[in-house]
Amino acid sequence: EIINIINDNLYQIRSYGEKNFIMLNIIFFSIYLIVATLSLPFALLLGLLSGMIFDPINAILLVSFASTIGATFAFLLSRYLFADIIKLKFSSEYEKIDKGFQKYNNYYIFALRMCILFPFFIINIILGLTSTKILNFYLISQIGMLPATILIVNIGSSLNYMLLTETGLNIDIIILLTLLGVFPLIAKLFLKKIIN
Repeated sequence: EIINIINDNLYQIRSYGEKNFIMLNIIFFSIYLIVATLSLPFALLLGLLSGMIFDPINAILLVSFASTIGATFAFLLSRYLFADIIKLKFSSEYEKIDKGFQKYNNYYIFALRMCILFPFFIINIILGLTSTKILNFYLISQIGMLPATILIVNIGSSLNYMLLTETGLNIDIIILLTLLGVFPLIAKLFLKKIIN
C-alpha cells in the first residue's frame, strides 16, 4: 500500500511536469536551493527524488547547480553574517579545515568535496571563514560534488524503476549502492594522497 501511495504521488508530479516542464524544474530547483542554503538535512532525499521524477541528465543538472549555488550562498552567509558564531560553535572543525586549507589551498577544498569526511554543510560554512575566493569555492564545489550527485540521481532512477515494476533489487541498484558505500573510502584515499 505504501508503494502504491508513493507511485501515485510520483505519477501526479510527473503528470504535472509533462504539462508544466519548466515550472516543475523551477519549483524543484528553488526547493533544493533553499535546502542547500539553509543547510537543512533533506538534500540526499531530494537528490534521490530528482532521479525518480526527471530523466537522469536533467536531474543531475538540477541537483548539481542547485546544490553548488546553495552551498555558495551558505558560504557567503557564513563569511559576512555569522563568522563569529560559527567559529565558536565549530571551533575544532574550523581548526582542522583551516589548517588544511592554509597548507594545501584549493587542492584541500577539492579533496574535502570528494571525501565527505565532514558533512557538506559544515564544509560550506567553515570555508566561508577562510580566505578562499568565492569563484574558487563555487567552481571546485561544482566539480567536487558532481560524482556523488551522479551516483545519488542514478540510485533514485533505479529506485523509481523498482517501484514502477514492483521488482526486487536488480543488479543496477546493487552496483550503485555498492559504489555509494565505497565512494567515501576511495575519496578518503584520494584525500590522503593529496595531502601527503
